[in-house]
Amino acid sequence: MATRLATYDDLAMITDLMNEFHSKPASQEDLSAQVKLIIDSKQSDILLVCNQEDAPVGMAIVNLIHKLPKVECRFNEIIVSEAARGQGYGAELLKACEDWAWMKNADLIQFTSRKSREQANNFYQKMGYTTRDSNVYERLRNVQ
Repeated sequence: MATRLATYDDLAMITDLMNEFHSKPASQEDLSAQVKLIIDSKQSDILLVCNQEDAPVGMAIVNLIHKLPKVECRFNEIIVSEAARGQGYGAELLKACEDWAWMKNADLIQFTSRKSREQANNFYQKMGYTTRDSNVYERLRNVQ
């Protein structure tokens, strides 16, 4: 088991994991430009957790948010393939994300998880994360 940064060669696997996790599938073409931006970014990375054969079985997008007076790290798209769950890949991926955040001098790590994802929420609490009392607001772009 190892964790590494994603490269352009991982695009198909990233698309597969995203489509396994999300109910609305995305094409490789739709994700390609965004993945390349993340890979090339100085503020973001895609971390992959791999099995013994170096085949990625999980991923997370990590990015920095500069606020005054602190730097926050946000984990997004924390995904472990359903077939690989329960084998330690999630813990390995989360540890790699934390190491990335602390290396980038983040003061705080945050992420969200839907309440309906009971297994994931139990896992995050087991790993030492706590929920906070907050509302999440959003506004979708109006596309005509």
